[in-house]
Amino acid sequence: MKSMDQIGRLASLARRAPMPVIGVDRDGRLIYANDSVCGLTGYDREEIIGGFFWEFIVGAGGEVFRRQFLRTRDEGLEDRFDTLIAGAAGDELLISWHNVSFFDEDGRLEAVFSIGADVTALEHAEARLGRLNIALQALSGISGLALRTDDARELLKRACEQLVDSGACLAAWIALVGDTGQLIGLVGSSVRNGTSPEALRSALREPSECIRRVLSGEPYAGTDHIADTCADCLFTSAAPNVHGFATPIRHGDETRAVLVTHIRDRRPLDDQTRRIIGSVADDLGFALAMLEARAKHERTEAALARRTRMLDVFFESSLDPAAILDRDFNFVRVNQAYADADSRDPREFVGRNHFEMYPNEENQAIFEQVRDSGEPFSIHAKPFRYAESPERGTMWWDWTLVPHVDEDGEVDLLSFWLRDVTDEQRAKAELEAQRNFVDAVVERAGSLVIVVDGDGRIVRFNQTCEDVTGLAADEIRGRDFVEVLIPEEDRERVSADFQRLLDEDVSEYENWWECRSGERRRIAWRLSTFVDRDGGMEYMIGTGWDVTREREISAALLESEEKYRDLVENARTIILRWDLDGTIEFMNEHGLELFGYAEDEIIGENVGVLVPEEDSQGVDLSDLVDSIVASPHDYSTHENENVARDGTRYWISWSNRVIRDDSGAPCAIMAIGLDRTEQKLAEERLRVSEENLRDLAAELAMVERNERREIATVLHDNIGQLLAFAKIKLGGMAGHGGDIDEELPPVLHYIDEAIDQTRSLTSQLSPPALDQLGFVAALGWLTDELSEHHDLPIKFRAEEEPDPERLSEEVSVTLFQAVRELLINAIKHAGAGQVSVLLSLKGECVWIEVADDGQGFDPSRIEERRGRDEGFGLFNVQERLAYLGGEVSIDAAPGEGTTVTLICPIDVREKGSP
Repeated sequence: MKSMDQIGRLASLARRAPMPVIGVDRDGRLIYANDSVCGLTGYDREEIIGGFFWEFIVGAGGEVFRRQFLRTRDEGLEDRFDTLIAGAAGDELLISWHNVSFFDEDGRLEAVFSIGADVTALEHAEARLGRLNIALQALSGISGLALRTDDARELLKRACEQLVDSGACLAAWIALVGDTGQLIGLVGSSVRNGTSPEALRSALREPSECIRRVLSGEPYAGTDHIADTCADCLFTSAAPNVHGFATPIRHGDETRAVLVTHIRDRRPLDDQTRRIIGSVADDLGFALAMLEARAKHERTEAALARRTRMLDVFFESSLDPAAILDRDFNFVRVNQAYADADSRDPREFVGRNHFEMYPNEENQAIFEQVRDSGEPFSIHAKPFRYAESPERGTMWWDWTLVPHVDEDGEVDLLSFWLRDVTDEQRAKAELEAQRNFVDAVVERAGSLVIVVDGDGRIVRFNQTCEDVTGLAADEIRGRDFVEVLIPEEDRERVSADFQRLLDEDVSEYENWWECRSGERRRIAWRLSTFVDRDGGMEYMIGTGWDVTREREISAALLESEEKYRDLVENARTIILRWDLDGTIEFMNEHGLELFGYAEDEIIGENVGVLVPEEDSQGVDLSDLVDSIVASPHDYSTHENENVARDGTRYWISWSNRVIRDDSGAPCAIMAIGLDRTEQKLAEERLRVSEENLRDLAAELAMVERNERREIATVLHDNIGQLLAFAKIKLGGMAGHGGDIDEELPPVLHYIDEAIDQTRSLTSQLSPPALDQLGFVAALGWLTDELSEHHDLPIKFRAEEEPDPERLSEEVSVTLFQAVRELLINAIKHAGAGQVSVLLSLKGECVWIEVADDGQGFDPSRIEERRGRDEGFGLFNVQERLAYLGGEVSIDAAPGEGTTVTLICPIDVREKGSP
């Protein structure tokens, strides 16, 4: 298991390494190839993986390697070997491999990872070095630029400087070509002194003859004695015997730039010099292509990784069911919500066919249409019945079925998103039934019902209103109610009253109505207003009765309407009525179902049977009923735990209203309750989940620290020592004379750079100072290192030092990383002129103050930037210290610098310890 972990880490490190890296299993089959292998050989990764390594070796060398590999694989392979590899285009590459073998616990070979170096170009370079010294030195220097330069323009500029500084030519410049074939810029230095910007722009608009010839298709353009033939060119040299040579810098079939060199020689340029300059252009073209490909690859990988992470988080955290299927409708992946919808485990779906599990010809036809047409499909509230579970009845789902197209334009995957709208559909049906019921009640009610909008126009006029007035609803709908119904002498007053009713929210009103016959009726109104989102009145509903008739009948109608409104508005809640002695007089159907009682079992019982003596949080509820009776206004809304007949407990949010008798005296309590148990449980689960996430984050931070330390050890102990050993061996070859003495200095220089970069990477992965020097000394080392590297004064002072025996690794690592993050922020973002770090002890806590005189910031925006910044981050610093029982104090304002104080207890017990 340990070797497999090492293999995985090595593969992860090598993925984007500039040198080729391959891995083979114990049978010699290729199991890994990084991007450099594919770029070097021209093979796609799918062509390589699974084949035998020796199948790519040229000639009889493949069979020799196969026999030697199979014979010695468990005894240990040679550390180094060279092979001649056949490229996809028929070219042959000489690769020097260094091997790392992995064995299982029984000593059997598991895998071999080989790190290669393409020495094909080196062999060609050795041949060319024997022919041209100065030109080859320039070419060698330019070849190395691509490895050290990421910016294309900078690469071309330094290549020109290398050609001139090496003595290969007097001047070198490059004309950049845009996508339209026009010049877009100049790189290099050979323009005459004093040349105006307009003259340079003119040179771009009207290129010199040598550039025009190259752009017209010539492989190169040469000119002898350019002082005579190119007198009008801005780049002409005044020196005698100067030859011009222009050659294209190509990327594929496109000319991306033109390299122009001025070479001083008494004789015309020979073919070797032309080929070397052409090789420089080819190398630059290849380097440009590699830079562009590398940048595109990095952007693509970053975008893909970001989209993959977002998709994974969205897919798994979605509360709606979601599934991914292949083009034959076999499940590839389902989220937990999808599995929960059918009471299954997500793993039960993978590999099974959707329509074998859920046969449905109509749905299958829809899936096939989406797959074949490549067009997505969406539908709202599609009914579905589980064939295996008919007792579940009909369910309604919102569908979204999206096809995913591969590189060939074929649909290879389908994402299937569902949303359960069963409750919504049932609620709509119930709402429609209620609406129809309300319409029927409104139209047939004995009371008058009129609805007017905010401008006083009639929206609804029920049958009773028609009967009383003799006016038809259709003929007055949309007209001003004052003009239609109010006697002329009362219109001004009623109009003013209408505005007052809106402003003061008056609920009762009386006025005269004038009927078609001229008869007048006195109407008493109960008014309700409905406001829009902006708080303005949208509708006013008036429910009235003719007080010219018997008031007793009107009062009965009003009471009936109020009871009806209560029942309709709270149909899905608990409705409970009990008298002031606590005796239950009424409980609606929803309440009976929730508490598990039949109506004849609960009516007449004391309401205390629904209230436990003490809730699950230890709150005493024995006097709750008496308290509500004694002071009902104090309990108009409250929440408490209730108990059902079977002992199940529910958290209910209650709204209590006093019911009064005809004399106005209180006689009962009407309680309306909403079950919030699931919400309470969800809140508790969320709290526990957040605690678990903090624990996991802490564990991941320590795992990352250990992984970094282990990788740094591998770099230092293995690769670093190999490079150092190689340098010693090569250094021993110095002094043998000949070509070796000329070739060794640049090779040794490259090895020195590799050693320095290895040491730098080791230090970044796992700073050794914390383990070797201790916490306080490590902070001093960190401030000195960053101050020297970034040329910024950073002062460190320790007033007191914590006892290293009491300071745990978790605390020291967290504080070290936090200080480093704060210093990097000050360096990169604050524009600080100086920074100070002060370490002190206060009580049982470590205090670290990091202050800078930079541009400062608004601390309230830290939460807004959560997840945007890379690295440890101020938000994560706060979270990690909070997990350890500490805190972060930030004193900052825009333009006034920043002071961040880290406070952490010295003794931090592990989670779960006593």
